[in-house]
Formats: sequence, C-alpha cells, structure tokens
Amino acid sequence: MKSQVLMSDGSVAQGVVAINRSGQSGFGDVYQAIPDTNSAAELAALYGNFQGVTAGDFVTRKATSNGQVITALAIGPLIDDAESNITVDVPVTQPAALEIEASMSQRVRHQFASIYLFENDDAGPFPVPADIEIASVYQSSADAGVAYNAVAGTILTIVLKTALPAGVYLSDWVHTYGLVDNRLNYPNLVIKFISYDRKTITCGFSDDAALPSLAVAAITPPNGSAFIKFYNNLAGAANGFGMRFTGTTATQAALVSIFGGGANDVQISGTLLGDHRVTIGSTAPIYANGVSGNVEIRATSRYRLEGRPHDCTWYDQTADTSGVFTARGTRTSVKPAVQVALRPRFRAYRPKSMTRPVAKIVSISKSGTTTATVNTASAHGLTTGNWVTIKGVRDQTNFANISTPTQVTVTSATQFTVVLGSAVTATSYGGAVILTNGGVDQQGALGQVVQSASVAAATGVLTLVGNTNWSGVNIGDYVELYGLRDNTAGTDLSLDGAWEVAALSTTSLDLVPVVDIFGARVSPNVTSLASTNCGGQVIQRTTLRAHDILLEDWSENRMMIDGAGTQRLDRAVPVRILAIDGAPAISGTVTANEGTPNAGTAYALVSAATTNAASVKATAGNLFELSLFNVTAATVYLKLYNKASAPTVGTDVPIMTIPVAAGAVWSAEFGRIGKRFNLGIAIAITGAAVATDTTAVAAGAQLAATYV
Repeated sequence: MKSQVLMSDGSVAQGVVAINRSGQSGFGDVYQAIPDTNSAAELAALYGNFQGVTAGDFVTRKATSNGQVITALAIGPLIDDAESNITVDVPVTQPAALEIEASMSQRVRHQFASIYLFENDDAGPFPVPADIEIASVYQSSADAGVAYNAVAGTILTIVLKTALPAGVYLSDWVHTYGLVDNRLNYPNLVIKFISYDRKTITCGFSDDAALPSLAVAAITPPNGSAFIKFYNNLAGAANGFGMRFTGTTATQAALVSIFGGGANDVQISGTLLGDHRVTIGSTAPIYANGVSGNVEIRATSRYRLEGRPHDCTWYDQTADTSGVFTARGTRTSVKPAVQVALRPRFRAYRPKSMTRPVAKIVSISKSGTTTATVNTASAHGLTTGNWVTIKGVRDQTNFANISTPTQVTVTSATQFTVVLGSAVTATSYGGAVILTNGGVDQQGALGQVVQSASVAAATGVLTLVGNTNWSGVNIGDYVELYGLRDNTAGTDLSLDGAWEVAALSTTSLDLVPVVDIFGARVSPNVTSLASTNCGGQVIQRTTLRAHDILLEDWSENRMMIDGAGTQRLDRAVPVRILAIDGAPAISGTVTANEGTPNAGTAYALVSAATTNAASVKATAGNLFELSLFNVTAATVYLKLYNKASAPTVGTDVPIMTIPVAAGAVWSAEFGRIGKRFNLGIAIAITGAAVATDTTAVAAGAQLAATYV
C-alpha cells in the first residue's frame, strides 16, 4: 500500500534534510574544501611546500598502474626525537569531515603516523612540558610506587627530581632517555600511576605493548644524565580529533580527541592505563602486478573523521566498494569546540629513545674467541653497559645477525667489543650497530644481508645481491641502506641512504633513486659502480600513503513540524490514506492483523575457514529473523538460497547477498509472516559479493536465525 502524509492545506509533506555552506554556491551544496590537484607543484603549494617535513623524512608523489596517484610521506629510521607535520591550511567549521584513503607500508614500533583535524590556540600550539631529570628508576612487578621487589615484572617505576607539572595526567605518554641500561630507555610510555607529590610515576606499556618482564634493581643515574620527555598526542592542538597509527597490527589504531587544550587532557580510546588501540579498517596496502618498477598500490581502507556540533565520530570502509562505513568510535563530550576552524594535519613521529642504527661498521674481527672487536666509521656514542644488536656484516657464517640485545664494552670512541657467535678467527666488513632501546630490535630491518652491489650506468639501477632470497618488501616500497662497505678494507661505497624498490627476484634486489615532491634526488648520487663485494643492512622505511583526500564542509538546516514531540492533539498532523491504482480511498478504521506469531525454530552457526555451505531447513519455510556478527578482519558476504539442501557454492545462485563489514553486526526482522522460501532455506558465507564467488572466509563469524 502506498501512503502519503497530507498537510492541512492539502499539500503533500516531504521529509527534507538540506545542506549548504555559508558563502558557497547555494542551498543544498556540499563544499569540497581541498581542491583536486593535477601536478606535484600544485600539490606542494596547497600543502605549504611541505615546510614541516623534518630532516631524514621525505615526501614524494608517484603515479602507479591502474590509475593510482599516491602522495607518500616516508619516515627515516636513523634520527630519534623528530617529527614531520604536514598541515593543509584550509580551515573548515563543523559540520565537516576529512576522508582519506590511506595505507602504511608497515606497522612497527618506535615510529608511527597520525591523521587528524585540529585547531591551535591563538598563540599557537601548546608546548610540551620541559624534560624532568630522573632521580632513580627500577623495573619489577611492584606497582603504584611500591619499592623494588626483585620479582621480574612489566612495571617501570620512575622517581623524579621535580614534580610533574600541571596538565600531565594518567594515560599521557612520556619517554625515558639517558640511562646506561638502555633496556629502560623506553619511548611512548603510558603513565599508569602518579603519586600525591607528583614525583613518582609508574608505566607498564610502551608503543601500546606491554613492557618486557625484567627485574632491574633501582638505578641512580649520574646528575644531569637521565630524563623523561613528554609527548603531545595532537602536537599541542587546543581542539581536535584524529587517529594515531601505533603498534604492529594493521587493523588497530588509537582514537584521540581534545577540547580546549592547555591544562585539559585528551580523551583516548582503548585501555586508559595500557593499550590505547581499537579495531579499525586495515592500513595494509594492496600490491598487484609488480614487475620492473611498475606496480599497482591500492589502499585497503578509506577513513572518515566527521565532526558535528553534537559529536565527533571515526568511520572506515573498505576502499573501492559500495559498502557502508563502520563507526569505530564517537565522542560527545571531549570533542572540538563548535566554533573553531579545523585544519587537516598528517604527522610522522620518531620518539626520543627510538631503537636505531648508531654506527656503521668498518671492520669486525675475532681472534679465536667469541668476543668480537668492532671498529666504526665515526664515533659510536656508546657507553660500556649499553645493549646493542649487530646487523649486516658480510660474513654471516662467523658474524651472523643477532636479534637479542647484547652488552658492549667500550675501548675507544670508534671501537668496542661484544660477544657474538662462536669462537673463531675471522675478519669481515660492513653492517650496522643498533642501539636497542627498550629491548626492541631494529624495526623494519630485512633479514637478508648485502653481499655485493652494482649500479648500471645506463639506467642508474642499483642491484644488491643478498645472502638469501630477498623478502619483507614490495615493489614501490622505500628502503634505507646502511653500512654498505667493501669486503676488502671496509671502504664506504657511498650508497647509504633512501632508495625505492623496483624489483626483487631470489637473491637480487633492484633499487632506483628516490625523487621527492620537488623533483630533487634524495638517494645518493652514484650513477655507476662495478659489482663490488660488500656488507650492509637494508631497512624498510615506514611510509604513509595518501591515495585520495576529501575535506568536506557543509551547513545543516533543520525542519520540524510544529508540535512534534508534544503529544498535543490540537497540533496533530491530519493523515489521509490515498487510493491505489484508482480504487476507492479507504475510510474508517484500518486494523493490521497478521495473525498470531509462530514460535519458530532457532538456528546458529559459527563460520569455519570455508565457504560455510549449510542447509538451515530442508523443506519450505519462512525466515523470521537473521543476524550476523562479523568478528573477522575482513568484510564477509552472507548468501541466502531457496534450496532444500546445502548450496553448491559458486554454482547455485543466491536470492539474497548481504555484506557485513569487519567488526560489524547486521540484523533484520522479516515481520510476522517472514520471508518465504518455497523449497528450503540454505546459506553460505564467502569472501566476495559475486554470486559465483568461492572465497573462503576467516573462522569466527556468528550467525543466528529463526524460522518456521
């Protein structure tokens, strides 16, 4: 039956939601605040010529196959305590939304990226507090300021020489640095306890991961040597909200928001005193059809930060699909002030105490012992008692990569000793010394070691031959070469720096020079090199890729019926039910009666790692209700069949296909009559929408139904 609502004057009422932007073209418009750009020069001008990109990081723009044009921010692995901020100086007021189709080349600890909408105070961003000196520090199972208990645990207790300033709260991040026992130099620590005098704090998580279990008795550092450093989630913004992509899991991120700045704290997702992350759509890129430097790189997910006067919300959806957005979080109290102008910002962060290479190995040798003497190209900056790993020495038989941090004994500014492998007399060249802060090994380091290098004069392609087959990177990724030295005297090959992966096949890795957004060469300027035996390390750069960006700004005009919600009969809207196809209009009382509902039979299924073909009812029946909770990390497709047996997935044609996003719940009720299946009720759950799809899904999705 068709029906319309008639107004008292006889006109037909229409439900209206109107949007526009003050000062723009007119009523009903949605304004795209960031204009589309067709060139790198236009893009650079729009983004303030990327003046906020720090040394060691770079921005580049590259077109890849299948229409993809990517703007990438690659984070350097060598310098700690640095960040790059890219701000789009286009202010929008709420309601507004930032959408970005984005991916990250890898998710690692000790370096990360953030995306957010922000507004600074009139005087600029609020500064982080000054560093505070550490009086003593220990790690055990003792919590809440209790004295060291000699029991290995994941709680770090820090006693400060001066009190924490106002505006530092539980869940805030700090970094410890300057401790000789650099296992306790943790970046991105979460404060979980603050004493009444604000001079003692405890922390149990770093990088959204629990600390390693240690028993380290109280250390009193020499005066002026060890400190805590503070971190600001939104770079000092007074108002804002966004996503912080920390940790090693592509489907997790922290959701952060702030109102008013200054002494006001941010609101964080997840666990206040521990892991701040929640489930999101994956940041993993999709690589396809890579060959000889040509590749298609797509994003898995599209993210949306939407701010309205009454709330701010984080959404994501699978990219390049017609699927719906999934809400990952909403804030109704700690959200940006309504009246402020918000700007998009992209932030790459390298914290203080980041694990990183600190010295290039010229030579390494052992004389019939397990103790290796390491000579470095420049001052290594180490202190006896520091913990390191060694990577990239050419001779992997006698000087194999070590991933378990080992203490050093310093003999000079460019020499130290370390226990490494078995007793032998041998010498080799090249490689890296890694300062393993917080007990974490070098992030992004490839397991393969360079054995030789050559640069083709005709093409400029750098070819590295590894000790084993190359893996861990894809065509289009960016890498950092470190410690490439010849295998005769440890001479520098001048190849260290950033390169782009062009091809990899077994033990051969082809790299091409990186050119930044301004057309400048980032890679070392070596245009020809005969094949040279050498050692060296390859480190993947964490890269934030923007595949598409949309900044929307609009206004909302609300329409309401006078008296709505008051239950006043004198303001009730008259309703007339109109005729159907010329039949007489219905008058009098209309009573809906669908009969007495049936009790129904319950059905439940937990998906296996298959297509989950199943028969729900082998004879005709009516389906009354249906729900699916997709706990897996990818969208699944529930398919219904009118069939008396389990379907032949890929051959039988479903009568209904229902997409359910990762982490979402879909449910429907089909009324008292239900949805009729005249042959039988059958189901399947697959990984794609097409009727012939036979893609298996992950196990764990939970299906429930009721039928008669």
